[in-house]
Amino acid sequence: MFNPVQAIEDAACAADSQVRVSLLEQAIEFLSTQGDAGSAEVQHAIGYAWYQHPADTELRNENVVHHLRNALRINPDHKYALLYLGHHYYDRRQFVQALDILLTFRDREFSAFDQAWRDAKVAELILCCRLQIGDEKNLREAAHRFCEAMTC
Repeated sequence: MFNPVQAIEDAACAADSQVRVSLLEQAIEFLSTQGDAGSAEVQHAIGYAWYQHPADTELRNENVVHHLRNALRINPDHKYALLYLGHHYYDRRQFVQALDILLTFRDREFSAFDQAWRDAKVAELILCCRLQIGDEKNLREAAHRFCEAMTC
């Protein structure tokens, strides 16, 4: 039986871009047609698969935002949907939107799940957003958060 979550994970490790695209598109198709559209987990998985898709198209970008926002409408506390929405906005150079999302995460939020590296990544992105938008007023605090996250 096809496992769409495993396909998304396998796609991340695929060296061949055609294999990666095929796995992601199979997962998206499966989840879109056979998944529970009312499930935050399914919406997150579809949004994450689109996020991982290498094509930089408007369709891809719209689907990332659409499905991750759907996951958040269903479950406003879905940390990973929020995290990847922040990543997406950062990748798209929409630094103000990314910063608004990333600032909702508490220090060491992911450490509770043994994922301290995600806390460091959030702190890094907050620092980079502040640099990109020229927010000198809050730069010191962002740098401190980043250093703290890197030493925990």
